Amino acid sequence: MLKSTFKNLCTSTLCCLVIFQISMAQSDKNVYDYGDIPRDHLEMEVYELDSTASAVVLFEVGESELNYINGLFQLSTKVHRRSKILTDDGLDLADVSIGYRLGDSEQKVNNLKASSYCLNDENEIVETSLGKGDSYTENTSSTWAELKFSIPNVRSGCIIEYEYEKSSENPIDFPDWFFQGEYPTLWSEYNTKIPQFFKFLTVTRGYQEYYIQESKEYSERYTLRPSAGPSVRAGQQNAGRSNQGMQDFMVEGLKSRYVMKDVPAIKSEPYMRAKIDYLAHVRYQLAGVEFPGELPSRVIETWEEVVDRLDEYRNYGDRLKSSRTLSNAAKTATQGVSNNLDKMIAIYNHIQDEIEWDNSYRLYMDKGLDEYYNAGIAHSSAMNFILVQMLREVGFEAHPVLVSTAANGEIIGLFPEEGQFNSTITYVAVDGNYYLLDPKNSARPYNILPFNILGTEGLMMYPNQLIWLPIDQIVKNSSFKNVNISIADDSIRGEISTQLKGLYAVDMDELHSGEDFKQALSDDYFGKETRFELSNLTVNSAEVLDGYDFKFDITSDGIGEYSTFYFNPMIMDRLSANPFKLENRTYPVDYNYPFDESIVMTITIPENWQVDELPNPVLYRLPGRAGEFRRIIKAEGNTISLNYRLKIDKMRFMPEEYEILKGMYDQMVESLSENIVFTKL
Repeated sequence: MLKSTFKNLCTSTLCCLVIFQISMAQSDKNVYDYGDIPRDHLEMEVYELDSTASAVVLFEVGESELNYINGLFQLSTKVHRRSKILTDDGLDLADVSIGYRLGDSEQKVNNLKASSYCLNDENEIVETSLGKGDSYTENTSSTWAELKFSIPNVRSGCIIEYEYEKSSENPIDFPDWFFQGEYPTLWSEYNTKIPQFFKFLTVTRGYQEYYIQESKEYSERYTLRPSAGPSVRAGQQNAGRSNQGMQDFMVEGLKSRYVMKDVPAIKSEPYMRAKIDYLAHVRYQLAGVEFPGELPSRVIETWEEVVDRLDEYRNYGDRLKSSRTLSNAAKTATQGVSNNLDKMIAIYNHIQDEIEWDNSYRLYMDKGLDEYYNAGIAHSSAMNFILVQMLREVGFEAHPVLVSTAANGEIIGLFPEEGQFNSTITYVAVDGNYYLLDPKNSARPYNILPFNILGTEGLMMYPNQLIWLPIDQIVKNSSFKNVNISIADDSIRGEISTQLKGLYAVDMDELHSGEDFKQALSDDYFGKETRFELSNLTVNSAEVLDGYDFKFDITSDGIGEYSTFYFNPMIMDRLSANPFKLENRTYPVDYNYPFDESIVMTITIPENWQVDELPNPVLYRLPGRAGEFRRIIKAEGNTISLNYRLKIDKMRFMPEEYEILKGMYDQMVESLSENIVFTKL
């Protein structure tokens, strides 16, 4: 959409010829010319700031500039990257893929060079270069291709480097620059030079600070002449090919330089969403063009315009049409139901019963809603569009809501583009309240949303208004276990009663629907703890809406043969290792959802035994009551009571909160490993 819009906007009364080069900054010799390989880089065996790194990016420099060539603006981006392979696990850096667009305003990749540098047995530097026939192009779709190659003769200890230039006929393709990746980076630099005609929005993402961030104005002499008129389009201009009427003109612009130094790798860690949400990068979006003597021309849409356009788009909003099929289905589903909330639930349940989700997230629909309904299978947006339409058929106000799942990444509000969304959920107003629904998973009742959209915002498709809706869970996610254990000379017996709500109940329902629920439950509760045998399983309530409620007995060998017995009361939910391994985490901790887990336990021992030692009570609260860990054990005679709780009340913890959060988990691992010591009288 934006690319075709820009073509119409590039008609101007001025044409210009720009010739410039941006030299790579070589401050403190962080960046080297192609082929200039310092010997100490080849001799490096370990990266001192991250001794676990299997490779390190020595530098990566990018230069993006806009030129006027042969009657049209062209974007050129040059990239030079050099890396050191430290172990065999880093050899994948030698396999390179460069993506580019096909078709209208096609991008091109030129001037590719790639080499490896290794020390031979005589300690000489040996360069092996990529041959002309050693790269190939793979078309991944009708509009996208990848230039692929493998740098030759690479082994542990070698240095690899490559450079290339990517060109485009469209300034909208101005690239983002990523300073961070899965390997640590010593120096990452991005230089841009943009004439005053182009107005870009820029946003920096991630959690790293710039080592250098500077911009300065410049002025250069352009050679200009009147354009060929309003019929001339970007990519088709001939204005620059004639010298008639040419005149000199001073044009200002902006040079920008962004540098990050000693950037740590983003490693896969627990409690992460999409990696792109954490990576340090700068993003560009063309907002408009403003040529001298003309009114400014806007390229980027507003969010209101995105909504209005999508509302009329044949593969999105235009699919919402009344049909006999969906009208009859809605009336049948609500027959005999008078309460509005119950009507809404009936239609929601009907869709879960009649339509299977195909496990894909898609925004657009390539066929009508009746076809999806009759087929009995649909993608995420199609299922919700059917829900919206069926709700409308019986009189509800219902609208689609655009969302982005966790794996798709966070929405950047500064850039109004529907491409940031990958799915749809449903808004419905009922008796003065509103509900957000998503019927994809048959185990989820109407009041529980999938965890991968929680904590985000959705854009409602509401005509002539901009409405962002917070996507939060109505139902609390909680797990409560009541445990009674009797320890005797001949056996250990116990009864465990569990109540689960919210997404805990959803997970248990999926477990319950399996072939061997008893074994699955035993594995889920006790894991590698094999001494307990589960029996007498009774499910009192298997309705996710009301909460899962079940109980079972456990048995194990007795303690008669011992004079001292060590018993860890955390027979389940024991944390044996801290999930947070990094000493410092430079990006947030993102939980899937807030939760509350608690255990109340009573333990009785024989009269001829006594409690010799109890673990100390522990209470660890996070600042702002964002979470807590509590484990309190008391003994009265031959009865021991335990109260355990782990509660997390917010979904995101920032890097500056990591140390105290990690400390709580360290405390949990230590405390939950402690035993109660019993001695025989």
